[in-house]
Amino acid sequence: MKRDKIDAVVSDLVREAAQECVICRRSNVRLEAMHIYGRRLKSLRWDLMNLISGCHGCHRRMTENPLEFTDWLLKRFGQGYMDILREKRNLVKRWKPWEKDEMYRHYKSELARVRKLRAEGVQGHIQVESYQ
Repeated sequence: MKRDKIDAVVSDLVREAAQECVICRRSNVRLEAMHIYGRRLKSLRWDLMNLISGCHGCHRRMTENPLEFTDWLLKRFGQGYMDILREKRNLVKRWKPWEKDEMYRHYKSELARVRKLRAEGVQGHIQVESYQ
């Protein structure tokens, strides 16, 4: 599946806001944005609730072991969180071009805010707001 400019900015935002693999907690590794439900689901593709940061090793391990990933997600976020994600997964969403433009601007702004905080010395996870 082809990445677009929203995918790129959302990936940068997720990784910059977390600054560590949320699974193994390592921070001095190259991070990847991991989707809980795959990118093909338009209703969740760019929803920050559906994304976590992970190192390549954890991303691969969880992708290859979905039951382990599900168990980890339930322990980390709880059943209520997963129920909300499941409800969102079942929505049919067709993004209009203006919505995608607005979403891109929102995430670009959030990324700029996070980078500014990092430049000011803020450490640890920074809370970011999802578009929707």
